[in-house]
Amino acid sequence: MTNVHLVTGATGFVGGALVLELLARTDSQVACLVREDPASSPHERLETSLTHAARIYGRADLEHEIKSRCKAVPGDIVAPFCGAAAMRLARGAKIWHCAASLKFREEQESEIFTHNVEGTRNILKLARHLKSSGLNYISTAYVAGARTGVVREELPAPDSAAHNSYERSKIHAEIVLSQFTAVHTRILRPSIVIGHSRTHAATRFTGLYGFIDDLRRLKTRFLRRSRGLSLSNSSIRILGQPGTPLNLIPVDAVAADAVRVGLSNSPARIFHLTNSEQPEAACVAAIVMEELGLPPARFVESIGNFTVIDQAVGQALLFYGSYLKSPKIFDRTNTDACGGNSRWPLDGGTIRSYVRWFLETGVPAQKPPLRAAA
Repeated sequence: MTNVHLVTGATGFVGGALVLELLARTDSQVACLVREDPASSPHERLETSLTHAARIYGRADLEHEIKSRCKAVPGDIVAPFCGAAAMRLARGAKIWHCAASLKFREEQESEIFTHNVEGTRNILKLARHLKSSGLNYISTAYVAGARTGVVREELPAPDSAAHNSYERSKIHAEIVLSQFTAVHTRILRPSIVIGHSRTHAATRFTGLYGFIDDLRRLKTRFLRRSRGLSLSNSSIRILGQPGTPLNLIPVDAVAADAVRVGLSNSPARIFHLTNSEQPEAACVAAIVMEELGLPPARFVESIGNFTVIDQAVGQALLFYGSYLKSPKIFDRTNTDACGGNSRWPLDGGTIRSYVRWFLETGVPAQKPPLRAAA
C-alpha cells in the first residue's frame, strides 16, 4: 500500500472528511497541500481544521493520528507543480485532488477556470513529476448539467449544457483528466454534500446550508426594511418541480466511498458518490421554510404574478434553481462494484435534524467562503 497520500483541499469540507477516512482506513502518512498565510502557519491551520472536524464528527479517537501522521505542505494548486515543497514529496505518492473554487457566476468564470481547470493541470504535472501511484479527482455529479433521467458514470461531452461556470469548469477539468495517461486517474463525483450521518455536523456551509442561509438572510433583510411588510403570505412561489429528487449525501458517506474506490483495483475511471435514497424537493423545502418561520414554498413553472417577496426569494436562490428542476437519477454501477453502502435514508425527521443543527450550531447568517482550501 502507498506510504504517502497527498491531499489538496484538506481544510475544506470533503477534503477534511477524506483525510479522516484515510487516517482511519490506512496506516499511511498524509501530506496536505495548504496555502501559506501570514496570519498562521500551514501546519497550525491544518491541525486546527482537522481536529475540529474530528471532534464534531465524533472521531476524537483520530486526534492523535492527526498529530502524528498529517503533515502540512506549503503550496497552492495555481502555482506551477503546486509549489516547490510539493515537488519534494516521496515518489509514488497517491494524490487526492479535492481543492476547488465553488464560485459560479459568469463574471467570475476566468477565476473559476484558473482554479478548477488550470489548477487540475498543475496537479497532473505534479503527479507526473512524482510518478504518482494514482490520482483521485473530486469532481461533481452535476457535470450532468441540464441532462435529466438516468446519468451514467461516463465522461460528459465537451459541449454539454451546464447551468453555470462552476459546472462548466468541472466538465473541462474532467476532459483534461481523461486525456492524461502518465498516471492512472479516477474521477469521483459527489452530489449535494451535507453534514455527518450521525452528528449532522458540517465544517463548511454550501449546498443545502447555503440554501438555508440565503433564505435566513433574506428574511432578516425583509423584516428590517419592510416596515410592516407581512411575511405571513399563504405561500412563497419558487420556480421548480416539487417532485424533483434532491441527491443529498452525508459527508462521511462521500469520504468512505471515495477512499474505498481510490484504494480499490477497479479498472473503471468514473464513480458517482451519490445517495440511492433521494428526498423530493418539496419535502426538503417544506421543512426548511417551516424551521425558518417562512410561508410554505409553492413550486411553479413560470414567474407570472410573482410578488415582491417571490421575486426576492427567486433572486436569492438563483444558484440553487437548477437543483429544483431537471430531475436526475445517478447510476452507481462502478461505485457499488467496490462495495460499501449506497443507501442513506433521509426522511423528514432526519432532514429536520440537519436543518436544526445548522440553524442552532452553524455559522451566523453570512456568505461562506467559496474556495475550498488548497
